[in-house]
Amino acid sequence: MRAVDVAIIGAGSAGIAARSEVARVTDDYVVIDDGTLGTTCARVGCMPSKALIQVANDFHRRTLLEEMGISGSENMVVDRGKVMAHVRRLRDAFVAGVHKDMRIWEKHVMRARARFIGADTLAVGDETLRAKSIVIATGSRPTVPAAWRSLSQAVLDTDRFFEEKVVPDRMAVIGAGAIGTELGQALARLGVEVVVATTSKAVGGLSSPALQEAVLKLLSREMRIRFGNAGLSAGGEHAVTLTVDGESWEADAALVAVGRKPQLAGLGLEDIGVRLDEKGLPIIDATTMRIDGTSIYIAGDASGGRAIFHEAVDEGRIAGYNAARADSHCFARSPRLAITFTDPNIAIVGRGWRSLIDQGADFVTGEASFARQGRAIVMRETDGQIEVYADRKSGRLLGAEMIAPRAEHLAHLFAFALSRDLTVHQVLQMPFYHPVIEEGLRTALKDAAYKLERRIRDIELMRCAEPPVGGDGSASFVEMR
Repeated sequence: MRAVDVAIIGAGSAGIAARSEVARVTDDYVVIDDGTLGTTCARVGCMPSKALIQVANDFHRRTLLEEMGISGSENMVVDRGKVMAHVRRLRDAFVAGVHKDMRIWEKHVMRARARFIGADTLAVGDETLRAKSIVIATGSRPTVPAAWRSLSQAVLDTDRFFEEKVVPDRMAVIGAGAIGTELGQALARLGVEVVVATTSKAVGGLSSPALQEAVLKLLSREMRIRFGNAGLSAGGEHAVTLTVDGESWEADAALVAVGRKPQLAGLGLEDIGVRLDEKGLPIIDATTMRIDGTSIYIAGDASGGRAIFHEAVDEGRIAGYNAARADSHCFARSPRLAITFTDPNIAIVGRGWRSLIDQGADFVTGEASFARQGRAIVMRETDGQIEVYADRKSGRLLGAEMIAPRAEHLAHLFAFALSRDLTVHQVLQMPFYHPVIEEGLRTALKDAAYKLERRIRDIELMRCAEPPVGGDGSASFVEMR
């Protein structure tokens, strides 16, 4: 029997991050993976989707050129087959980069399937391996309802979509989360007739009723969105028929984007006494990533948490750090940061509107529109709204939801402020250049400041030799009730 300090099951984003932390402490470790290497993000997720979205947005931009005095855009055409080939070329380059980085530690890789046969023991292919600590980073797989699997040729999941050589003329998209809305809009902009079916009005994850209404209005300009339970069946003239609450459309293919499920089946956790919740997931401490009562850690999509790259990396680092040490260390988790790369972008930072309402929070909502925002007008991107949420008494930032031009950047700025537990007034003391999209965030913050229980009016600058504004928003300001 072989013995190591740490065994990591899975060489995706979380597993690679875990390995980097383990390697700082010990060289006595293995990374076990019998699947396709290259990470979900690089192969079938973040990177190929953004490549497709970029092409789609660039082509869509032609609709604005004539009014700017640029002629000839009506003669532009798109070859969707060449677009997909371009996406795969970029995708393959990203995957190759992952493979190159792995070469320096390839001697630690075991290309076999692992299964627990004890709390500290794994069957790895034909070998038995004992480890002081084990990290599970097995990732996730797309969810496709069993009833639709018989339509396998016409029903695509997100792992298969980017292998399609030709994009069909008519596409049904099931699910209006980040992936469904991103790819649905991109396909529509490339000339595909798209119908999106979803059971939830939380398009792109938005929970604010005002923003839900706004995003539906904006996205419905380019594709049909229908709410209700979706059904798929073999089509007539086309490959599949999508039915939503009695209304039907025929499509050449259906993209199922209803989420991903942690890949834990076959690991044998239940056989070694690990307690599982109602979803079949182990009970973990999110600050240490340790499975309760064991020396087993879990990270990334496999943990059942937020299936987002930076979250997977953070969890992998936490799990790897603790797995390589005798005692588990507690790490604070970053605020929620979720971005959907539609146009305009959708973003949620920290606590959303629904979460605050459900928890009975006493908060104000700062609002801003981009309809009259200078930089947005120049860019011809005036569609968008922001809501920022702050504690009514202290002014402390709580969260934000937005559908806005360049919201990917606005969301990061807000997340940085939220990570430092700043107040509305503290952020307003910071510099905002003109004209920039970020001024839209400033407008929303000023609106929130006006609505606070303690209205503070003073020049929005820090005074010389005075400390920054305190958490209660009192220092360096004159209070006006």
